[in-house]
Amino acid sequence: MKILILNLLIFIVTLFPFDLVFSKTIAHIISTKGEFVTIDLSGNKKIKEGKLAGITSIENISPGDVVNDEVNNLLFVVNNSHDILKIFVYDLKTLKQLKILEVVSDYGEDENAVKVFVAPKRSAFYVKWWDSALNNRNGGQILSIYYSKTLGKIKDYRGILLTEKILVSNDGLKIYSISDQESAARVDVFNSETFEKIQTINLEDIITRGVFGRGVDDFKNNKLLLIENYKKNKSDQGSYGFYTFDINLKKASNIIQTKLEGTAFLLPDGNKVAFNEEKDISSTSLGEIISLGKIHIYDFDVAKQVGEVTLGNAPIGRILGSSTNGKKLVYYSSQHNGSNSKITIIDLSNYSILTQIPAPKGSAFMTLYVE
Repeated sequence: MKILILNLLIFIVTLFPFDLVFSKTIAHIISTKGEFVTIDLSGNKKIKEGKLAGITSIENISPGDVVNDEVNNLLFVVNNSHDILKIFVYDLKTLKQLKILEVVSDYGEDENAVKVFVAPKRSAFYVKWWDSALNNRNGGQILSIYYSKTLGKIKDYRGILLTEKILVSNDGLKIYSISDQESAARVDVFNSETFEKIQTINLEDIITRGVFGRGVDDFKNNKLLLIENYKKNKSDQGSYGFYTFDINLKKASNIIQTKLEGTAFLLPDGNKVAFNEEKDISSTSLGEIISLGKIHIYDFDVAKQVGEVTLGNAPIGRILGSSTNGKKLVYYSSQHNGSNSKITIIDLSNYSILTQIPAPKGSAFMTLYVE
């Protein structure tokens, strides 16, 4: 009997690699105030909760504000409130503060906001920041490169203008600076070591002419997710469509027309998108966007919706991320005052709700690691 059990175990480990059988995925859900809840995403349960030391406010909810480097076990958080603008470095697994970077930036908004992005295969990370002393005190953008192991600075680059949306190639050799400005959408491609510009990809060549609005909503796995709004008049409800553009292949996917408005999240393989349906309920130009509590899953290969999940009535709702295999989606929701803040874990295999876990008010970021 012992030999049979041993042979069975050997068979299982052979058929399913060790890291798949015994590993589990851990997610840190982090709020704009630095409060967090840690979840075992494999087992759908809360592990711990707390607050990141030093964080007062993360006011920009966009890529580059909370960044993880699983290869080097690092978590970077840009505290960008008006009273303090610093970059904190934490141990990705324990969330213990390791260092505060010496960067002192004078400008934290729009194109020149402080951003962090990593290139794990180069064991380096980058900080984009603004030095007001440059150019006769008119200011200028600086790109600083750091060693991931020591957190020490390697070099500063000046005279390089990067946008707010920055993507590192899968092989770590290229940096993509993505601009979706009206009539000037493009991707500037840089060598990740020398920061020599290699080429510029003109996105205007693939964007549909004459649309009401457009933009790059997400980017991962060397793919950009482009959103277009096909409504005719300003007062009309949004009618969104989206498609991906493979930077390496210079090829666009099928266009998916939703006739809805909302926010899209590209799943890890770049072949599917989760779409959080929203509605503008404001009568002014400022807009008041609410979530309708419905997630649509679209597949680019077949160019249609393949699933849908209804989450209930909560006006604040955002997709925070997914598991690395794209089989689970993590969604935050709350009332306008932050009450009933919770995380919903969604099974994308059968489009069902697995569990709901109380979460910090204003949860806006999610990082992952596998242990």
